[in-house]
Amino acid sequence: MAEQLLFAALLIGFASTTSAATQPPQQDSRQADLRARQSEFREMDRDNDGVITRAEWRGERQSFRRYDLNRDGVLSGNEIWVDRGRGRARGRDLDRLPFADLDRNGNGVITHDEWRGPIEELRALDADGDDVLTAREYSEGRDVINSPAYRAGRERGLIDGRQAGREDKTVNGGRWDLEGQRELESADAGYSDSVGPRAQYQSGYRAGFRAGYREGFGPR
Repeated sequence: MAEQLLFAALLIGFASTTSAATQPPQQDSRQADLRARQSEFREMDRDNDGVITRAEWRGERQSFRRYDLNRDGVLSGNEIWVDRGRGRARGRDLDRLPFADLDRNGNGVITHDEWRGPIEELRALDADGDDVLTAREYSEGRDVINSPAYRAGRERGLIDGRQAGREDKTVNGGRWDLEGQRELESADAGYSDSVGPRAQYQSGYRAGFRAGYREGFGPR
C-alpha cells in the first residue's frame, strides 16, 4: 500500500510539472523521456502494486540492476523516475552532482526518493540521522565518503556483508536480519590506523556491509 501511494504521488507530481505553459527545450526533452518511460514501466507493473519485480521486467538483467539503485530486487520511487543516462552516483561521482540537481522539488533538502545513489551513502552523509540531507550535510559529507578511510571501510564492509547475507539466506533459516548483525556495532573489522580516521572507516564499513548484505541475501 505504501508503494502504491508513493507511485500515485509521483504521478500527480509529474502531471503538475508538465502542465506548465512554457518549458526550456532541454527540459521538454527530459520530460518527454520520463513520460515515455512512465508508460513503459506502468505496462510492466502487471499487478499494479507500484513496483516492478524482476519477473515483470522486460529488459536485460544488467539494465534492471542499473535502475535498482538500492539493490532491493524491485524498482520503485526514484528508481523509476531518475533521468535516463545519469545512472547511479557513488564515491567521487558525487562531486559532479550539485545539491540543486538532486533537490528536484527545490525544498532545500534531499529525500530518499530524490537520492540517486546507494541508500547506504545517503545514510553516511546524513549527519543528524533525520533521513534527509541538507546542503551542508551534502557538502561536508562528500569529503568523508571520498576519503581513503571511508573507501577502505566500505570495501571491507561489502565483503563481510555479502558473507553475512549468504549465511542468513542459506544457513540460518533464511531470515533477513540485517540490523541484527554484530559486525555493524563495532564496524571496524580490518581497521588499522594507517588507513585514516576510525570514524570514517566505520561509516564506510556500515554502508558497505548493508549493501553487501542485500547482495548476499538476494531478493526477499
